[in-house]
Parts: sequence; structure tokens; C-alpha cells
Amino acid sequence: MGDALDSGGANEHLDLAEAEFRIAATIPEGEIDFTQAGERYKGDIIQVRTQRGHRLAYRPASDILLLSTSEVRPFEKALAGDIKKGDRLLVLNAEVREPIRRALAGSRQALSQLKLYHDHINRILAETPGGTLTDQARHVLASMKTIDPTTSAAELPNVVRWLTAGRAAEAPDGVKQPRAARDWRRFKIFMEAVGVAATLADMYWKMAVVPARSYRAQEGHFFNQRVVQFVLDPEGAAIGASAWTAMPSLWRSVLESVDEVTAVEMIKGERNG
Repeated sequence: MGDALDSGGANEHLDLAEAEFRIAATIPEGEIDFTQAGERYKGDIIQVRTQRGHRLAYRPASDILLLSTSEVRPFEKALAGDIKKGDRLLVLNAEVREPIRRALAGSRQALSQLKLYHDHINRILAETPGGTLTDQARHVLASMKTIDPTTSAAELPNVVRWLTAGRAAEAPDGVKQPRAARDWRRFKIFMEAVGVAATLADMYWKMAVVPARSYRAQEGHFFNQRVVQFVLDPEGAAIGASAWTAMPSLWRSVLESVDEVTAVEMIKGERNG
């Protein structure tokens, strides 16, 4: 197992376990962490406690949803740094995260972004030099090592999978697995190696890859931002809560996940002394 962990990514389950262990060691047990985004976040943290015993961690500039008194929009978007005692906060706990994630992954916007990503990967595969798929993957891996010399040769099976993401089978609900790197750092290196602009890679990661996956602590910040946007506007057409009429049970779960804030604490980050 030690050799596998040192291999740098051929076994993605080991990669994931290692990443979660590193992050879990930095936050209190039982806390829902929405601060991470691929690399360990070192800035200020807003720690929130709620009436039902939830503990949440946000970046000060993270979006959150507060119950609104408006009849037009049930929720209002605010910044985590502005949370105060007595606020009614939408808590993305385990019971509601996955149902929302599934709805998000199957939304028109997410499916459209995922298709754009897969189509782009298909073009990249067709244009990558090499007589075989393995040769093509070796070519990309060499470019990745140029960008980041710590890239391991053991990434080759992963690069093969990333290059063939467009061939992913479609699930019954129409969603394809992204078949992308498990973490932003490796995804970014791969995207740069195959010539994808940084801004486009960032969009693919946030709009196509992260929504297709279950909540993971090491990408909690991106996950939270996308869920907040989705709850406010499920199909990205400025129609707000009216889109929820097709998902009444999920909407009830969302409303039932609102909890009252009982305490807010600012934890100064390493970067800020």
C-alpha cells in the first residue's frame, strides 16, 4: 500500500483517501467543510454553528443562502463573512447534498457543459500524436512532466482514461461520468499539457466535472458555490423557484434543511497571521 501511495495517482481510490486524510486533519471532527478547492486553503475561516448542532466552515467570501422574507425568492444569496446569529441558513448536510447534486448533474446547464468537455476531449484525442492510445498517453504525460516534474510515470493509466473521457458510457439518467482527474491540481496540469487555456479548464472543472461528482471535502468550496447557484436558479434562466415545481420532494428537502445560526466565529488563517 505504501508503494501504491507513493506512485502518485494510478489508484484513484488511494489518491482520494490520502487527500481526505490530509484535509480532515485540519478541521474539527464533524464539521462540514466548504473551504477547500483542490489545495489546502490557508486563509480566514468562518465557523458557523446551528440550532440542530451543525458545524460548518466557509471562506469569508463564499456564497451562502439565507431564508428570505420575500414572496418572490425564498432564498437570498449572501456572503459567509456576513452571517450573524439568528440568521436562517440553508445547511447543505449529508441528507440534502446528494439529492441536490444529482439534480444539479442532470440539469440542462450541467449536461451541456459536460458535453462540451467531452467533445473537446474527443478532439484532443484525435489530434494527439501517437500510433496507439498508450503512445498518445505517453506523449501527454511527457508534456505534464515538463510542466510539473513531480508528475509520476504511474499516472499513465490515468492519462489514458482522461484522454478517452469522451467515450464514457451514458447512465440511464443521461449523465456521463466526466472521467477526469480526481483533484484540481492534476486536472489543471493535464489540461495545460493538451493545450487547453487556463480559463477554459477552470470552467470545465467548476461547471462540468465537480457537479457530476458527489460532495468531496477537498473540492467543497466549488461544490458549495455551484449548489448555491443551482438552488437560486436551477436551469440558469433567471426563473428562480418556479423551476422547482418539477421537483417538489427535493424542494421540500431543501426547505427542511434550513437551520437557525446560533454562533459565528472568525478563525484567522495562516496567511493572515
